Amino acid sequence: MQVFHIDRSKPFCGSLEEATALAQIDYQQFVVLNITAYQGDPEKRSEMEFLLEYEDGTISWKSWDKDLFDSLSYEGYVRLIPQLRPLLLTVALSNKQAAITNRTPILIVRPALIGYMDLRWFSFDWYAMLGLSNEDTTTYVLKYRYGDWTHENHRKIRIKFDITGTEYTINHYSVLSWGTHLDLAPSMTLCDSAFIIRYPQIMGNQEERAPA
Repeated sequence: MQVFHIDRSKPFCGSLEEATALAQIDYQQFVVLNITAYQGDPEKRSEMEFLLEYEDGTISWKSWDKDLFDSLSYEGYVRLIPQLRPLLLTVALSNKQAAITNRTPILIVRPALIGYMDLRWFSFDWYAMLGLSNEDTTTYVLKYRYGDWTHENHRKIRIKFDITGTEYTINHYSVLSWGTHLDLAPSMTLCDSAFIIRYPQIMGNQEERAPA
């Protein structure tokens, strides 16, 4: 709490809303209407940035911080994107939840199902260097198929990408974070053969996100 001498104070003639707006300006706090995109790795949240739309119409990138973490817009946005949901928790709680999840069997998917993987799963740094159009606001995906279980208790499962032919084994937490897109949504852009011809860099130097 700050204490000021009475000589430094004067009456304010206005509404509570007006007083709140002035206080927000003084403390450089502005009302966020929407969050529309993100950059960076959720496992390194302090290095992430989010594209914010403010009440006054301003649109700009903001680094992750405690103020953003405490905002309702942040919570609503993060809940909509599976790989970002750990950002609703502290790092310690998120890691604990991942460990608990990986000790349980995978029930949400099974062999032979088709999925669509966000390219950012491979590597956020690799994705940022691809030079794709509107890379922050568009979800570019590769089609894959779920293969055999690789753990006797169904805690891990194999996936194989159609275009690249590469195979990976992912755990339960990775499935929940990245592997639940079983339909091609209107918001997604499929990286099919025609797309690969335009962006051949997608075929090389992919860095696997190592399962926990």
